[in-house]
This record gives sequence, C-alpha cells and structure tokens, in this order.
Amino acid sequence: VLFCSSFIAQGICVVYDVIVHKQVEPLQLKENTPHLRWKTFALRVGIILATTGLLIGGRFRLMATGAPEFKPTDNPASFADSLLTRILSYNYIYSLNAWLLLHPWWLCFDWSMGCVPLVESLRDARAWAPLPLWCILGALGLYALLGRPGKFKRLVTMSLALLVLPFMPASNLFFRVGFVVAERVLYLPSAGFCLLVALGVTALQQHFRKWWMNMALALATATLVLLFIP
Repeated sequence: VLFCSSFIAQGICVVYDVIVHKQVEPLQLKENTPHLRWKTFALRVGIILATTGLLIGGRFRLMATGAPEFKPTDNPASFADSLLTRILSYNYIYSLNAWLLLHPWWLCFDWSMGCVPLVESLRDARAWAPLPLWCILGALGLYALLGRPGKFKRLVTMSLALLVLPFMPASNLFFRVGFVVAERVLYLPSAGFCLLVALGVTALQQHFRKWWMNMALALATATLVLLFIP
C-alpha cells in the first residue's frame, strides 16, 4: 500500500501543477486553454510518468515471489461473505481513520485479529458514524467543482486531493489490503487535513467581525491542536 501511495504522490504532483501552478479550475480542464502552455506541462508529466515507470519496474523486480497473500484475521471485513457487511465495515473504517486524523488517541501497532468488530447491520450504531464524514467530503467536493473561482477554491481543491487520493490504495476498493487500520497510510492525508483546517480557520476569521468571535475561534483552534497531543 505504501508503494501505491508513492505512485499517488506522483499524481498529486500533477494535480498541484494543474490547480496551483497553472491555476486551472477542475471544470476548465475540458475547455480549450492554449495560453497555458500545455506543451511544457506535458513534458513535466512525461518526466513524472517515466520516473513512475522506473519505480514500478524496480518494484516488480524485487517482488519476484508475487503478490502477498492475506488471511481473514488480517482484514476480516474484506473476507466477509455479506456485501452489506463489507460496505458498512469499510465505511466505518473510513470514519475511524478520519477520527484518528482529528483526535489521534487510539493509536495501535496492530488493528487486526478482530480489534475492530464487523458492522453487520444498520441497527449497529457504528453504521451511521460515516454519515458526517461523507457529508463534509460531499460539501467540499461540491465547492471544489461549483464554488466561486479563485485562489481559495484552488487551495481547497488541492487540499482535498491531498487528503483523499493518498488514502485510496488503503480503501479496499481496488484490491485487498492486509490490515484494518494503519496509521502509516495517514501520513500524506494528514497534510491535506491540516491544510483544510488552516483554510477553514482563515475563512472563519475573515467573516468574524467581533473580538469575542475571534477569541472563541482561537480557543477552538488551540483545542484542536491539543487533540493532536496524546
């Protein structure tokens, strides 16, 4: 997974080049923008793709024994027979990862062996834990697509990409992974999370006009920082 995350990091370089350096909005990608000098952009992307190809070749050369095999104890949700159980369990694991970004208190060197019980029905309260997560991500995604064009929107889009894209290889959506939760896969997403928090605080500070509102915002920000200290 960490190897796949390194490839995602190469993709993030491309996203940064388009959104931040070229200052192109997501919906503008389908438009004709000749003034942006896409030839130089294509050259940079080509260098990144060539580097990625070399990394892939070297990795497959090292993995001469083939892909790793996992057991149900490593990742019980991926071996569950019920599709509903897999969907609910995966989504709960996503929300658990989000909570670790917000409040990294339950750190563990091994989350396997039933450390996180499966979510098997909607009657389980944990089945509803991902709802706030998906609402927030959905709102940010809509803003990244339909919000007012400008520097702030581009930074939100970049932060969202940095939060979501590196986590995709660990999501169990494309292939089975050998763990339930692993803090190591949150290294890159934590950078996107911190950027979103900083952008949110900046936006609130610009809207707050009274001193006591800014004081409350400062206290809330300090509390959030303290949550990162187990």
